[in-house]
Amino acid sequence: MIGLDEIKLYLPKYLSENSEQDLFENLKGFPQNIDSRMYTSRHLNEEVIFQGDGIEGFLVVNLPDRTIKDAKVVVLSNTCDIDLNNVRLH
Repeated sequence: MIGLDEIKLYLPKYLSENSEQDLFENLKGFPQNIDSRMYTSRHLNEEVIFQGDGIEGFLVVNLPDRTIKDAKVVVLSNTCDIDLNNVRLH
């Protein structure tokens, strides 16, 4: 488990003291403090993959092992970068 001192190295340095304290309190409660404030079902019927979407049943290969498994994944790319309408060279 990562300690709070190590986490502080990677957090924004511009936060006010109160904002920083709030952030640390929320981090201490993670992941039990995740609730419906962070998620929406508003875009479920859209054929778009959004940044931060969770996808169940995504097929994953962990090379060099060629076994294909279902996994739960989170999209870490920007929505505009993975838009299916983008022209791709490959």
